[in-house]
Amino acid sequence: MYAPQQPKKKPTGLIILLVVVGLLLLVGSCVAVLASHGESSGPTVQESQPEASASDETTTDNSTEEPTEEPTKEPTKEPSPYRQGELAKAAEQKFTYADGLEIRITNFKRGTVGRNAEGGHPGDPMVLFTVHIKNGTSHKVDADEFSVEVTYGDDDDDAEAIHGKGLDDVTGVIAKGRSKTGQYGFAVPIEYMDELYIDVSDDEHDPFFWSVK
Repeated sequence: MYAPQQPKKKPTGLIILLVVVGLLLLVGSCVAVLASHGESSGPTVQESQPEASASDETTTDNSTEEPTEEPTKEPTKEPSPYRQGELAKAAEQKFTYADGLEIRITNFKRGTVGRNAEGGHPGDPMVLFTVHIKNGTSHKVDADEFSVEVTYGDDDDDAEAIHGKGLDDVTGVIAKGRSKTGQYGFAVPIEYMDELYIDVSDDEHDPFFWSVK
């Protein structure tokens, strides 16, 4: 007779160990999932950076500011020596009317308006000249009837008469054969010193212009 076989013992310890390990793994997975879910669903907090105020900012301006140039004064136009010669020659010419009245311009020169002068502005350029009136007629001549005017430039602008010390108009009665003189000054821009016209005339004679150009 065969003896009955003993039932095989199941590896109970091993199964329990596997079950415990599996439970630990499962629990660990759940914890990891919950942790990750909590991080994603929770409010996000960002650390705020302090804003820089306008006074804290440092700006660098690489642009170089060019220095402001002082306006340069244009050089004063001076007449050439040739023009000066023409002026002197033209200013010394005389004109005689048919009745014998003679008018002559001399001592033409340039100057500046004085502080105490009447007319113009102190320091402005001016022209000065002497007017001679000789009475070659057969009667007396009233010098007060004569006017002296100066124009300049292509537009014949009127120059302003200057009165003051050393400037005296021709005045009074000029007897037959006699003459009188007067000194005149007119403010004229420096650039027109070579383009002047001098007019000495009265109501009895046609005007005659002395061209200084």
